[in-house]
Amino acid sequence: MLGLKKSEYLGTNRRSFQAAGVTLVDTVYTERVFDGWHCHENAHITFVVEGGNREHRSSSETVASPGKLLFYHSHELHRNSNTSFPSKNLNVEIESAFMQQHGLTEATLAHGLNKRAGAAHVLLQMYKEALHADVFSADSIHMLLLDLATLSDAGSYKQPLWITRVAEYLQDHWSASPALHELALVAGVSPVTISKFFPRYLGCTLGEYMRRLKVERALGLVKQPGADLTAVAYACGFADQSHFTRVFKGQTGFLPRDYRRL
Repeated sequence: MLGLKKSEYLGTNRRSFQAAGVTLVDTVYTERVFDGWHCHENAHITFVVEGGNREHRSSSETVASPGKLLFYHSHELHRNSNTSFPSKNLNVEIESAFMQQHGLTEATLAHGLNKRAGAAHVLLQMYKEALHADVFSADSIHMLLLDLATLSDAGSYKQPLWITRVAEYLQDHWSASPALHELALVAGVSPVTISKFFPRYLGCTLGEYMRRLKVERALGLVKQPGADLTAVAYACGFADQSHFTRVFKGQTGFLPRDYRRL
C-alpha cells in the first residue's frame, strides 16, 4: 500500500496553488502509473476534466468519466485501472486544521457531494481563482469551499423524503422542464410546500437547479473530440449556443471553448 503526502498524486502535477489549508492541484496522466492500493494524507475532492478511469474502493467501483466528482476521505484506500490517456484531474485538498477552524467534517463534505447540482461548478470557480491568482484568491477559494460545504449540507439526512423524490425526479428528467404541479404529484405534497421549502433544502431555486443539471451534463460533452458547441447546447436543452455560453460561464467561470482547452 502506497501512502501519498500533501499535494502528491500519481500523475504529473502541472500547477499547484496553496490557499492556507486548501491546496488546488492540476494533475495529468499521460502514461501508466502505479495502479495498486494507495491513500492520501488529506481529504480531497477530485474533478475529472478529461479521460478518466475505473475507480476501485474497498466496497465499490465506479467509472470516473469527464465531469465526475469524487470525494476521498483522508487515508481512504483506493486504486485506479483502465485509465484513458491523456487524463486530467483537478484536485482540491483540504487539511484537517482548515476543517476544524471552520467547523467542517469530512462527513459533511462527503455526504451528498456527488448528488448536489452545482458542486462541480464551484470547483471550477475555485480553479479559475487559482489561475488568475491575486491577493484575494485565497480568501475567495475559502469562501467557495465553504459554499460547497453548504451545498452538501443542504442535502443532509434531515431532509424530508419528498425532497429526495423531487431531486431524483429532476435528475432523471434533467432535459425536460417539469412544472410545479408535476413535481407536487411526484412528491405527494402541495405546490405551495415545494415553492416554500425547495430553496431551503436544495440550496437554490428550481430554475437554477435545472440550469446546474444541464451544465453538468454539458461538461463531459464539451470535452469530446470534435464536439460542436451548438450541438452540445441543443443536446443539453438550451435555446441556442448564446444562451448555453452565458449559463455555462455563469456557472463555471469559463467559456465553453476555454473549458475545452483545460
